[in-house]
Amino acid sequence: MVTSASASASTPRPRPFSVLKRNPTYAPLSTSHLNTFSTLTDLDEILDYTNPNSALSKLLIPRAAGSQNLTTLQTYLVDFFTDLGWHVEQDRFTAKTPIGDKRFNNLVITHDPHATRRFVFAAHLDSKYFPTHPDDQFIGATDSAAPCAMLMDLAKSLTPWLDARKKRILAQGGEEGRSTQAETLQIIFFDGEEAFVDWTYDDSIYGARHLAKKWSQPSTRPSAIENVPRTEMQRISHFVLLDLLGALNPYCRSFYGPTGWLYDEFVNVEKKLGEAGILWPGHKGKGYARVAMADAENNPMKSFFMPRSSFGFMVEDDHIPFLEAGVPVVHMISVPFPTVWHTMLDNVDALHLPTIKAWALIIRLVTVEYLGLDPQGGSTTVKGKTPPDEDKAKRRNELVSPIERPRSWSVRHLTIRDAN
Repeated sequence: MVTSASASASTPRPRPFSVLKRNPTYAPLSTSHLNTFSTLTDLDEILDYTNPNSALSKLLIPRAAGSQNLTTLQTYLVDFFTDLGWHVEQDRFTAKTPIGDKRFNNLVITHDPHATRRFVFAAHLDSKYFPTHPDDQFIGATDSAAPCAMLMDLAKSLTPWLDARKKRILAQGGEEGRSTQAETLQIIFFDGEEAFVDWTYDDSIYGARHLAKKWSQPSTRPSAIENVPRTEMQRISHFVLLDLLGALNPYCRSFYGPTGWLYDEFVNVEKKLGEAGILWPGHKGKGYARVAMADAENNPMKSFFMPRSSFGFMVEDDHIPFLEAGVPVVHMISVPFPTVWHTMLDNVDALHLPTIKAWALIIRLVTVEYLGLDPQGGSTTVKGKTPPDEDKAKRRNELVSPIERPRSWSVRHLTIRDAN
């Protein structure tokens, strides 16, 4: 992945009413349900890399695209999500690379494949390819084994709430119930993100480019639901990409203005969990809040998120083909990159378990509030509630405008017309 800069102007928006218009189940989780949320599943079961039986430990192996290790892990993930009752699609294809033809396999995992809309989280499963020993043992703990494990935790922890919500929606009217409230969680594990030689348009993000092209084709499948988007791409409400996470002191930014409000939700959720004493056990209140960068070293309670500002840049990654297709994107990546990036030091020693657990909790709660989940499977939003007339003008100003497609991008640079 590579970075490029672009100037932009932005001011943080309050939680936009447009989210409720687009997805009427969106709402903050009530305080009474927050403690229930925090004990959904044991975070250590998947994320504790000191336990050789944890899911993250299983991911911490060399897994370059086309390798047997990667195939083994893909099978492991298919079994994991199948056991949870999720729908698993394997997007297999062959592509030319600088070192010959390679087979790839994206994993697309959807809780309710019949839902009309998808809230997508994604990460790449492959690790970087190196041709010679010992570099061929590169693990990529932050890049991106830890983000993949976070998504496994997301699915396992929220499956009971998602199942209950799906059951309620179907009970309210079958397909009609789906058409009014059905937005589901979808998780993508991309193959072939890493370049085999040098990062170029043709030697990078193989899986993302293939899936984006496939999903841009009109669907021929019949549906009983009215107004179903014509392409799979159009079914994505928002796309959140995780990369280079799991080390101490991540520093994430908002790269795209049209999704600045969703970035702000990550910030709000971090604050909410921190003040409740859930994010960092034993530290309740505002002790976790951002400290000056000069004082940030080895401070795990520093905020993960940089406030939105008037200047931004972007990082080329798996989200690019989706961004070009008009999908609203949040790119959650630590910038500057971790110091271990693409070195043999990006191994288990690069990880920080409290930080990984905090990320998992943040991602869980963002999803819960975005989809309006609660322990009983109901919606935390009052269905059909209309805002007071006096608030309408204000809320119109909060509407997030449709994302503009970048007009051009080259191998080393992407020009964003509406960034941050």
